[in-house]
Amino acid sequence: MYSKTVLYIGGLFLTASGLWLIILSELNHNSSLFNNGADHHWFGENIPHPSWSQWLHHINFTHNYMFGQRRFGDRLLFMDHAWQLGKFLKVVSSDVYYPLPSQTTKGEIITYIRIMDQKTDGTGGTANIMSGGVGFPFVYIHLSSKRSCGFDFLIEVYGS
Repeated sequence: MYSKTVLYIGGLFLTASGLWLIILSELNHNSSLFNNGADHHWFGENIPHPSWSQWLHHINFTHNYMFGQRRFGDRLLFMDHAWQLGKFLKVVSSDVYYPLPSQTTKGEIITYIRIMDQKTDGTGGTANIMSGGVGFPFVYIHLSSKRSCGFDFLIEVYGS
């Protein structure tokens, strides 16, 4: 038996920025993603058709952010695990500052900021840099959740 690879258009999804995204994927005919190997006939061809629940199980819905570029010689200046539980029908938010008001620094300039969403099911929040950031010695990050959901971010700030 041979293995057939086809291009499957998964559908349209609305992104956080309001743009429609077409999910295109190359699928292997013998993949476990298909409905028990069942084929559906379309214009005389055997084209496999996965169910939507199988598609959604294989898609990662994180809100990861990367600003700047990490360079040789950079060191980790700050790391924080910011999380908050959701409240029914409310948006929860939190602010993260580097350096902390009680913290003294050696004047390092931020070269790279990585904010990683630890929720992979699409219920995570968003992160916005309100002031400072790459090229500055400080950063102020505002984290907010979706309505009725919490957030869970891992924040890393690098610099030299």
